[in-house]
Amino acid sequence: MTLGGGIGFLSRQYGLTCDNLLAVDLVDADGDVLQVRASEQEHPDLFWALRGGGGGNFGVATTFTFRVQPIGDVAICTVTWPWDDVAEVLDTWQRWAPFVDERLCVALAVAHPSAGTISATGLFTGPVTELSPLLEPLLHAGMPGAPVIQSLPFLTAAEQFAGPPVSSVRFKNSSALAYEPLPAGAITTLIDHLRAAPFASNLVGFFPLGGAIAAIDPAATAFPHRRALFDLQYQAYWWDDAAEAASLSWVRDLRAAMAPHTTGAYVNYIDADLPDWGTAYYDGNLRRLVQVKAQYDPESVFDGPQSIPSGSP
Repeated sequence: MTLGGGIGFLSRQYGLTCDNLLAVDLVDADGDVLQVRASEQEHPDLFWALRGGGGGNFGVATTFTFRVQPIGDVAICTVTWPWDDVAEVLDTWQRWAPFVDERLCVALAVAHPSAGTISATGLFTGPVTELSPLLEPLLHAGMPGAPVIQSLPFLTAAEQFAGPPVSSVRFKNSSALAYEPLPAGAITTLIDHLRAAPFASNLVGFFPLGGAIAAIDPAATAFPHRRALFDLQYQAYWWDDAAEAASLSWVRDLRAAMAPHTTGAYVNYIDADLPDWGTAYYDGNLRRLVQVKAQYDPESVFDGPQSIPSGSP
């Protein structure tokens, strides 16, 4: 998570996980048991690459040193709407969630219409009494149910968001980022593909960026997508092998249909089928990542289907 960037419910306030990284110890391509320590002071070029350049490229990370933030109770909220409100809700959400108070992060999930509703889930680090007024613009869209708001310890909230373990599930996820609000035609395309999804377990997740993520220059770390408003995650889940082909096709077709309206991809939602994956994940930072790879792993000891190459990008 850290090496690919690390997007979460606290990122709009405190930055990506990698933005709170102070140092990394890793075993290098020579198997140096003394390890290499990367920080702003030691091997700064490698430290740059390790903040967003993805895992499995430069060495085996063994120790992470983080800047930590004090946090106690938080407020979490859930809002649901009838499924038919999806176009209005999505348009309102995308013009609000990346720009609202940085202490508030509200994700949106739109599943197959058989789910009956669409839902927004948020976390707010300020006083619970301040949350309702911040939600007001979102609640003007469609016909929402009454927001469910709770105040609870942060770790309890994290456990709730994680949910129970799911066994035997197979899945295919892909991603893209929106640097501008999706136009009406793109929202219609997305809704049409959700209506045509082969299984009720298919969905699209939307997660807002902005705030502290956008406050850092895209070239300051290897994570390039700091100017994006939000990410989209196209998700298919299935339990029966017979569902695999239709599930994979749905994700690929949706990603392709949305490509004219989106940019790149998030390396932590790694996708083996992604065309031009190097540019999609790393954008203008790819060339520098190739240079760092050539310096620290010139023989490509750390090599996989989507490893950064040790040569010209």
